[in-house]
Amino acid sequence: MVRRSLTVLLVILLVSTSVTVASPANNPSSSSFAQNRPVRPSLQQQAQQVPQAQRQPRQTPPTAAPVPVRTEILNFENWTVTCREFEDPKKRDCSAFLRVTRANTNQTLFTWTVGLDATKGPTATINTPTGVLIAPGVELQLDKTPVRKVPYIACDSSQCSATMPVDSILVRDMIAASNAELAFTAVNGSKLQFKFPINGFARAYAALK
Repeated sequence: MVRRSLTVLLVILLVSTSVTVASPANNPSSSSFAQNRPVRPSLQQQAQQVPQAQRQPRQTPPTAAPVPVRTEILNFENWTVTCREFEDPKKRDCSAFLRVTRANTNQTLFTWTVGLDATKGPTATINTPTGVLIAPGVELQLDKTPVRKVPYIACDSSQCSATMPVDSILVRDMIAASNAELAFTAVNGSKLQFKFPINGFARAYAALK
């Protein structure tokens, strides 16, 4: 009887031990497996892991400036007309150029260019040295006509540029005038004035067309 009781007690102990399940927190081998198992990133995480440079659109290289296939230079007294012909796209660009220099050194004091702007409208550009006051702009007088104010639009390390549209009245006055007077103001407040001939503009302007 005693032996039978011990056998039943042993069976009960074995059964109760076999149903004990350790939790992951208390099972070192289970915890280690969970930490070392590789985790596949989601599609959103994969997109975030792509380097920023790979996700940016490819930039188009800048287009090279067209090269003229033919250049023609014409001289009309005080004016020089330069025309450039391009094959692609097929076009012809012309501009009239006048340069005023210092007599004893041949140093350029300023230049005056008449040509076409981006909208194909005739425009006059006067380039002066730097070190000038921007607000007064450039004053231009053709013989005895009223003084015209030409505003500055830009300056870089080498020059300042003032521009104005070329209308029919300006063309008429430039064709009729023999001389022009140009003035601009230095940063110290002194006004620099220059008088120079503009002969030949009528033929130069006709060549632009």
